[in-house]
Amino acid sequence: MLELHKKYLYFLLLSLLLPFSFVFPQRHTIKTYTIEDGLPTNVVNDVVQDNSGKMWFATEIGITSYDATSWKNYGEAEGLASANYLRIKKDTQGTLWTISHFAASPILFLHDNKWRPIKQINYTYNERFYTAYDVKIVNGKPLL
Repeated sequence: MLELHKKYLYFLLLSLLLPFSFVFPQRHTIKTYTIEDGLPTNVVNDVVQDNSGKMWFATEIGITSYDATSWKNYGEAEGLASANYLRIKKDTQGTLWTISHFAASPILFLHDNKWRPIKQINYTYNERFYTAYDVKIVNGKPLL
């Protein structure tokens, strides 16, 4: 009889405590990165994570990547002019895209560790310049 009461007591305790294990949220660590950590500037306009887990930052003076151990600031050697980059996006195939704030600047994509411009595109619409975009893959090709 005492054994039966112990089972009921365990069941009662378990049924009371188990729901609380799902109520408490997960704890996430938040880290703020600055110039001292490797960013070229403290002004970050956009952030995206690529398929390998690397973080990419569109900043007021360029594009920077971080792989949890080291920073890389992309510049002219990688096909990227020093500019205020507003957006950085990743399409469904994992290609990275960016655009700067400068009027008539091309939309760029990263290929073989080099930023390459989209060719033959009209960057104006009703005499206004594009400052935002989206990328959709249609039949295996990007559609802006």
